[in-house]
Amino acid sequence: VSWVRRRDWHILSSGVLTYINDGRFRVFHSEKSDDWDLRISPVAKIDNGTYECQ
Repeated sequence: VSWVRRRDWHILSSGVLTYINDGRFRVFHSEKSDDWDLRISPVAKIDNGTYECQ
């Protein structure tokens, strides 16, 4: 699973590994679940936009 920021098609993560040099972005996944969560904390106005899970 990968997370992509649609504004610039920047690949943010693959699995739980992040490829963005910003510690506010983290990916969470439980082995007991099919859910993958992208969390941005603290969120800022610049983070506005669509993020896509692929």
